[in-house]
Amino acid sequence: MHMEISKHTLDAWTLHTLNTGKVQLSFLPAIGGRLQSIRYQSRELLFSHPLLEGNVEYTSALAEKCNDAFALWGGDKTWIAPQNQWNMGKPYQDLDSKPYTFKINTSDAHTNIVLTSPLCSETGLIVTRTFTLHENSSQWQVTHSLTNQGQQHIKKSLWDVTMLCQPAHVFIPIQKESIHPDGLRTFTHEGSSTQLRSRVCQWHKNMVTVDCQKPSTFKFGSDDPGSWIVAKLENQIMLGKKFLCNEGTIYPDHCSIEVYNSEKYPYCELELLTPMVDLAPGASHQVHEICFVTTCDKKTTTRDDLEKFFQENK
Repeated sequence: MHMEISKHTLDAWTLHTLNTGKVQLSFLPAIGGRLQSIRYQSRELLFSHPLLEGNVEYTSALAEKCNDAFALWGGDKTWIAPQNQWNMGKPYQDLDSKPYTFKINTSDAHTNIVLTSPLCSETGLIVTRTFTLHENSSQWQVTHSLTNQGQQHIKKSLWDVTMLCQPAHVFIPIQKESIHPDGLRTFTHEGSSTQLRSRVCQWHKNMVTVDCQKPSTFKFGSDDPGSWIVAKLENQIMLGKKFLCNEGTIYPDHCSIEVYNSEKYPYCELELLTPMVDLAPGASHQVHEICFVTTCDKKTTTRDDLEKFFQENK
């Protein structure tokens, strides 16, 4: 028996949906190769901007309605860091908002979804996102690949960003050797991060819980080499992701893990970053990621509990 695969349209969108029997993932190749929807136990976990649904262009009329610096399409996407190298504060548009190619390969063991970007006119990079799903499983793997098709060396980081529906509590690991105060960086330029740090962040022995239940703008980050992040949503639903990469010496923002909360829209972001890599012309770099969704009715969750989820979901 193979996984159920379907396709449906929403105005100009074409979504490809895979149902493993435990979780349903919907892909939107036309807008930056996004994973636009995760449905688990009949609940939607990912934010999708209601004003942008069904559109493939961020027109001036939509931009005026939304009044955002760039289109916040939602879903899960691969960005390229560092952010301070973006043009006018916008993610590279060819990679974030242009159509990706879509291929699906099935076998008895698993199904692969391969989404490949166009050539980025700003950087000369191509991004490939390969999702591997298994029947009757609520875990999946993602391989994020970056290829330099330009003529110059380029130093970048892969940055996976998941726009998750509020409310949520987000768990991030911290380390004693951190360069950040109490293991946690406060992004002082993001909304009310400084004022809210002590109110929304709760420290445990080697982990911080960030309260993303209410609308307010803040961002925090960790330089823990574990490179994982887990969110607990309503109905005891847990969603986690982990990068399997070698520890690097230089991360964008000096963080391997970041969490952002929005005041304007009902979402928070789970963010993982790789160390910076220097890509020669023609060279490629990739990182493997483990993702899972499950339920957990434990009232208290420790770092050991959360790391066990990744071991069980390899």
